[in-house]
Amino acid sequence: MTNRIQSTARDLVSLMKMTISLSVTLTAFLGYCMYSGNVSFDMLPIMAGVFLMSAGSSAVNQFQERNTDQLMSRTRHRPLPAGRLSPLAALSFAILLLFSGSFILHFFSPSVSLTLALIAFFWYNFIYTPLKKITAFAVIPGSVIGGIPPLIGWTGAGGQLGEPVIWMVFLFLFIGQIPHFWLLILIHGKEYEKAGLPSLTDLLDDTRIRQLAFFWISATALVSLVFVMKGIVTNGWLIILLSAGAVILVLSSLSLPFSRGSNIHLKLEFIKLNIFYLYVILILLIQHLFLQDTH
Repeated sequence: MTNRIQSTARDLVSLMKMTISLSVTLTAFLGYCMYSGNVSFDMLPIMAGVFLMSAGSSAVNQFQERNTDQLMSRTRHRPLPAGRLSPLAALSFAILLLFSGSFILHFFSPSVSLTLALIAFFWYNFIYTPLKKITAFAVIPGSVIGGIPPLIGWTGAGGQLGEPVIWMVFLFLFIGQIPHFWLLILIHGKEYEKAGLPSLTDLLDDTRIRQLAFFWISATALVSLVFVMKGIVTNGWLIILLSAGAVILVLSSLSLPFSRGSNIHLKLEFIKLNIFYLYVILILLIQHLFLQDTH
């Protein structure tokens, strides 16, 4: 009986896509700190609400894609395609998470924060997810979702959406989502084809996709420098670190358009891009928590 409970608990946690949900919460935390300039207990309900909304949205996504997931080796062992959870149980859990997150944001944040969280949920589950079955370019509108969490944190701390600082963060996170997609296509594109999903591997050869991935990696690095040009990062050492990180990212990816490396090489590129993401977030947090006045 204990083993059954533990197994079900693990499957429910798997529905929440913890890595993604924690990443979403981190970027909401970034938005909050960039406006407030401090870490306080007041942010905890907002971060909890964002986490629960993201986890609920991820669970709904797995409910929506359970049949497709069954056709791909990397997803067939998820709780729904593997038959360890029923669709009704998964959907009920997802609704509980979404209701809890909405409830918390309603009572502990401005109404605009809850509105943004609901927009992110709708965009992910009812625009991006269906689009993936229609077009291989669904990632472009889908990347909007990655820029919304810092807006939630920013407004949750009292910021206004009309302030350009937070839209620079939105732009960076939006652009950075796109090379993730190109790299995933290079790694898993054939699986998408087998599952009947539109894949760029049907339209472009590997060389062209590698070129596109390198272009968007370079664009991500370039956009990160906007934080310097717009005076968002002003500390001299942080400017040097941010600039060096952007240059290193591009230089270390120069071989990507010309090589036909293994999946291990592509996965390293993927990990490197994630590290750069976290690196820029850390620089922004240091700048706003320790090196400038609060609002």
